Amino acid sequence: MERLKETTAGSYLLVEKILEPGEELPENFDCEGTTGYDALADVDRLFVDPDAEAHLDALDARLRGTGSPADYQAMIHGTKRRITDGILHSEILRLARLVRTLRSCPIQG
Repeated sequence: MERLKETTAGSYLLVEKILEPGEELPENFDCEGTTGYDALADVDRLFVDPDAEAHLDALDARLRGTGSPADYQAMIHGTKRRITDGILHSEILRLARLVRTLRSCPIQG
């Protein structure tokens, strides 16, 4: 990000990073913020009554025909896994090659 800021004369830089609840961007991210998924999640919470959770879970279970609400943590994990195995697969392979290359470099400093 530092090189990007230098190359673009300090342009306003946003990163595509979906933050988990309570997560913040790392301090070493030289950027102005995220593209806004975290803000969108805050806005979503304005329109969803937390007291309706049991009713929404019951509706979810009925619509899915399972009799029990979805395991959202498992759903989130599965979705992230499908994304990394799908549209981000080539990027994961590129990063793996980069890690192998870096492992063979001597540590300086």
